[in-house]
Amino acid sequence: PPLPGVIKRPHLMSNDNWNSLESLAKELEEICEDEQFSLGSLQEVINRIPPESQILEQHQSRKYLDDCYFDFLPRACHNKRVTVEIIQCLVQFSPASVRAGTYLFSPNSEEQPINAPLSAEETMSYPIHLACYNNDCPNDAVELLINEEPELMSQSCIIEEGGTSRLMDLHGADSYYRGLPLHYYLSRTSNRDIQTIKMLAEAYPDALLERGSSITSVEILLLTPINDHRYDAIKEILQLFYEIEPTSLRTTNTQGETPLHMVLSDKQVTT
Repeated sequence: PPLPGVIKRPHLMSNDNWNSLESLAKELEEICEDEQFSLGSLQEVINRIPPESQILEQHQSRKYLDDCYFDFLPRACHNKRVTVEIIQCLVQFSPASVRAGTYLFSPNSEEQPINAPLSAEETMSYPIHLACYNNDCPNDAVELLINEEPELMSQSCIIEEGGTSRLMDLHGADSYYRGLPLHYYLSRTSNRDIQTIKMLAEAYPDALLERGSSITSVEILLLTPINDHRYDAIKEILQLFYEIEPTSLRTTNTQGETPLHMVLSDKQVTT
């Protein structure tokens, strides 16, 4: 059944509308990254696009449809004005969009290290990664994307400028950071929720052990300067990590430090 607020698209489209499909898809992408992004502006464009079944019947090609609808959901997940209603609307409009990888927010060829160029897989990001990275993306929107495509929780990617991204700034390194959705969510400097962390970790428990480049999930948690999560709140998350994967609290960083060493070396920590 249609989600609340989603405009039902017409079933009969003229030939003129078929010819303008690519321009409508482009308009949809532009709306999704606009600073005035809203559910209303999104619905207005979607209302002018024919249903997928009609497009496939006309063109006999899934690739044609995928080429038209390539980047709109990643753009929306990266937008500060995104809401869960917007994500619901877009996923209903094109369920396959949750698996749409994009290079829009990854290092381009000029930014990559000459001696170690990045592979196409490493530089492709997905809606769930961008939603986790975006402080302003609601937690229920992140959870919706987890439920839609849990297999992507094991996919790592690079977001934005790699060496100057938030995660690498925390770690003090100058190489590109490859992170899982959980890594990027833990790097948020606000708007983190333990239920969302639990969903991410349970969807792919190995994320608690795998390193994103050279930094672990626990290390990201301890290094991230977040106002509403210092050690009182972090203890709850560490307990969750222990319940899901006990060895995650015994992993060491590149300096050989365990999470306990890191906590004890923090001057903000009291007994």
